[in-house]
Amino acid sequence: MNEYDEQRATTSEVMEQSQRVRKFFDSSDFWHGKVYKEPQDRFARAVVRRRLYALEMIRRLPIYRGAHVLDVGSGSGVYAAELMKNGFTTFAIDLSRETLESSRGELGGGNDHDRVNFLCGDVENLPVKNEIFDLILCVGVLGYLLKYETAIAQLHRVLKPGGYLLLNVENVMSLSSVDYFYRTRMTSLFTFDRRKRSGKKRSYVTMESPWVREHSPTGYRYYLFHPWKLERDMKTRGFLYVDGMTFGYPFRLPRKWRIIPEAALDAVELFFERIFRAVRVPYFSYSGETYTAIFQKT
Repeated sequence: MNEYDEQRATTSEVMEQSQRVRKFFDSSDFWHGKVYKEPQDRFARAVVRRRLYALEMIRRLPIYRGAHVLDVGSGSGVYAAELMKNGFTTFAIDLSRETLESSRGELGGGNDHDRVNFLCGDVENLPVKNEIFDLILCVGVLGYLLKYETAIAQLHRVLKPGGYLLLNVENVMSLSSVDYFYRTRMTSLFTFDRRKRSGKKRSYVTMESPWVREHSPTGYRYYLFHPWKLERDMKTRGFLYVDGMTFGYPFRLPRKWRIIPEAALDAVELFFERIFRAVRVPYFSYSGETYTAIFQKT
């Protein structure tokens, strides 16, 4: 991981990050829908599971047919399609016009109120009125921001009181990242750090991941969140925690050395996900690579 101090991110860096992300998604066939059709790709399989888990959590919520639902960072439209099928009045917002056009074609609907309403917009400046949504999905979006506070404020603004927000982010405390997290903490004990003087402590890490270096011609940083601290932070921003889970256990060395069949590793991974979802085990229930949670606006 290549660490970056989000506390000192400048306006120009934030704008450059946004431009890089938009260019990447404008040109990415993978995120225009191909990701859901690549069963041999482990990352693609994880994205499919992310969708299944998120929709399972939504089905448990007391939300009526016809409720207004916003899908922020709607991508290829796979979430919007499910929301539409369940009778919700669905709004799909994405930063990339190319991605929106692709999803519009896949869903087969225009700006039809009975299907999906497509909007091009930014999570930090949502082009919708205050307090109109019963549910908001923000899946895999906050990680593309160098600072996320404005985005949370915007999501709070457009959500009705008592409405629900489903967030999905990458977990800096996962089994595959926790060693790095604590190494940086130990290093900071023996090195000079300007944040110590200001009283600020790092809660999250931004990085340029190996996946980004391999797949993105534009390059961008990605934000990893500490789930427990995020839950506390959301409470201070007017959200009550309702439900949460993590998933994703890469078993990187067995996969790299191919000492165990891929199908067997996938089966073990799913087993861990189900066990840690059903039985709350300290740390391990939050040890997966990806964190998904539902919050309610107070």
